[in-house]
This record gives sequence, C-alpha cells and structure tokens, in this order.
Amino acid sequence: MRKSLTRLKWQTICGLMIVCLLFSYCSCIFAQTVYNMSQHSQSTQGVPGGVGYNSNSLLGQDYLIGPGDVLDIKIFDSEDLNRTVRVGGDGYISLPLIGSIIAGGLNVSELEFNMAYEYSKKYLQNPQISVYVQEFHSKRVAVLGEVKNPQLLEMTRNSSNLLEMISLCGGVTKDAGDLIYIIRHTEQYDASGRSDDTHAVHYSNTDDRSYGRVTEDVHGSNGSWDEEDYLQARDEVITVNISELVKYQNPLSNVDILPGDMISVPPASFYFVFGEVDKPGAFQLKTNMTALQALSQAGSFSSVAKNKIKLIREDLENREKIITTLDVRRLAKGEDEDVRIIGGDVLLVGKSSFKEVRNQLLAFSNSAVTAFTTAYAYDSFRD
Repeated sequence: MRKSLTRLKWQTICGLMIVCLLFSYCSCIFAQTVYNMSQHSQSTQGVPGGVGYNSNSLLGQDYLIGPGDVLDIKIFDSEDLNRTVRVGGDGYISLPLIGSIIAGGLNVSELEFNMAYEYSKKYLQNPQISVYVQEFHSKRVAVLGEVKNPQLLEMTRNSSNLLEMISLCGGVTKDAGDLIYIIRHTEQYDASGRSDDTHAVHYSNTDDRSYGRVTEDVHGSNGSWDEEDYLQARDEVITVNISELVKYQNPLSNVDILPGDMISVPPASFYFVFGEVDKPGAFQLKTNMTALQALSQAGSFSSVAKNKIKLIREDLENREKIITTLDVRRLAKGEDEDVRIIGGDVLLVGKSSFKEVRNQLLAFSNSAVTAFTTAYAYDSFRD
C-alpha cells in the first residue's frame, strides 16, 4: 500500500513539472510574437500610409492603369473621401483635397503608395488606401473574323497569349482558314505593355509634385491618338498557322498578345477544279498548296482528260484573266516547277480529242472483235 502511494506521488510531481514546462514554452513564444509585432509596427511608422488588401490581386502587380479605366478608391476611416473615378485621357484622376494625381502608367500598388504620400503631407495621418480597378478600358484586343463570338476584349493583364484570346471568343468556326493574322502597332506598346511614349521618372520625397513612376504624354508624341494615324501606324503582321496552334499545340505558335493588337481569323479561301475529273467543284485552299495537290482533291482524271491543263487566275489590279498552261506529267516528274495555288484559282482539265477518238476506235474495235468472235463461235457450233 505504501509503495502504491509513493508511486502515485511521484507521478503527480512529474505531471506538474511537465505542465509547468509547457506553460513556460508557450509564454516565451507569445512574448517573442508580441516583440516582433511591436518591431514591425515601429518599422512601418515612417512609411506614408499603407496599402490595403486589393481584391484585384489576380491582375498581378504588372497591370498598368490606363486612360478609360474606372477605379474604386477607398480611404479607411475617411469614408467621405472615397471615390469612384475614371482615368482621364491624360492619365490623371481628380481626388478630394489633393486634386489631380497621375494614375496612367502606374500599377495599383504604386498608385496606392503615391496617394498615401500626398494625403499624408497635409491632410491625413498614416492613411490606409485601397485601389480597385472596377472596369478595364485602356487595354483592348479586337478579335475579328471566323470565331464563334467576335468581340472587343478588355485585358486585365499587360499581356496574354493567342490561344487564350481565341478561347475567350469561343474558338474558331468550321469556316476558318488555315491562318490567323495578328496586326500590331509596334510603337504603341513595348514588351511590358507600356507605351513607348511613357517612361519612368523618379522623384525624391521632398518633391511637391509627386513621386514614384510618372507617365508623361500618355496619348503619344503628338498629343492624341487620331484614328487615321493609329491605323496607319500599325506596321507589323504576325502570321500563325491554326493547326500548329490548336491541333499540334506548338508553343512557338502561341504568341504573346499585347494591348492594342487586332486578331483576324479570315475565312478559308477556295479554288475550283472543273472538267474531266471524278469530283469537279470548289475545294478549300490549304496553306502552300500546289497545283498537283489541288488536283488530287478532285479525284482521278477521266480516260479522255488532257495531260495539259489550264490554270485561270484573276489579276486583281487589272481585273484581267491570266491563263497558264500546266503539263501534269512534267509536274509529276519534277521537270517543271509546281505552281502555288491561291484563292479563286480555277484549274480546267480539258478533254483530249485524240484520246476521245482513240477510245471510240478501241470501243469500235472491241465491238467488232466481239461480233466476229460470236459469229465464229456460232458457225463452229453449227458445224
């Protein structure tokens, strides 16, 4: 009995010691956490305001605000200063107390920081500011032609890729051709999505104007984006093969799309084969298709088809028909260069008079032989 009491006593003492050790460990962790929070608070007191949580974080920090974007601005503990503003054509927004401030060319964090600095100079102590891009209008991409839902897309990042843009429009239609054209004005945006007329300028904190990144002349060097000049300035065309992009998923074909790009998916071109072929009619033109490849789509030649065919092509400038004679045998042997077919071409496979006469003679001779054989067999049977 005494041994049992002694064992129980020691177990109780050990349990109390373990509890005390755990309590001491938790106290140390709590004290360290409080100390770290205190240090963090002290280190941020010199910063002009803070950046609130931005629900636009999915945009990424690289999204640059531009003219036409609508911003929802909230200043905590100063709700009377909250505003929903549209970025002007000059890149500026107007806010209570501080007046006009640049927004174009800045990302959300930079604008929040600049606003906090301006408000902290005279009006607010340690302002907490949140900027949310409510509507996107400055970075647009037009997708036209043979897609299921042609539209003007608003980009929420400085760049995207071709496959994403086509997918947002529902994909290409069955009437789409083999190629996609991306028309790009090379001077409008650089690889980061920033206009060539926009550049970064850094000011010291003592500058009364503002600090951070500043956009100058967001409309371009001449002060405006004239529609005619804008279209004339587009001077780069990128060609992408649809099969390489969609069927084979070639990453080199999934090119980056920049704000201001126009994506054109033209309908398929057609060529025509008429005359002495099995399946005359209209056929969809494939990329880099030659005359022999085009003829093969129409099936075999008839027994009276000429070896020399006519390629009829319209000169779009003069509206005249250009007729070229092609020798199919020489093309097949590689003796003549195979001709590249373009949309609207007509391949005419004529009838050979010599072959027709020869076939008629063969048919006549076969009939005569058959008649002679039949008569001979009949006479033999009678004998």
